[in-house]
Amino acid sequence: MIEMHCSVVRAVNLPPTLSKSQVSSVRKNLKMQMLALLKLPDAAEFHYNITTLLTDLGATQSEVCVVVFVLRVLLHCAVPVS
Repeated sequence: MIEMHCSVVRAVNLPPTLSKSQVSSVRKNLKMQMLALLKLPDAAEFHYNITTLLTDLGATQSEVCVVVFVLRVLLHCAVPVS
């Protein structure tokens, strides 16, 4: 989770020398990484923080919902049937 915190700090503290397209690229990359992180079962306790960050990065509600839905389906399928 320290890596996520560092990524957030980097995203907030981007140097002013970056062009608009570079800032856009960094934000898009960070958004993709956060969406991938959201898919991990171990990140469940951080979903609120991650979704807040994703919203700040421009992710739509549907993008976040799709990832959460897929995670729930995968977790449900991973539960052994007795």
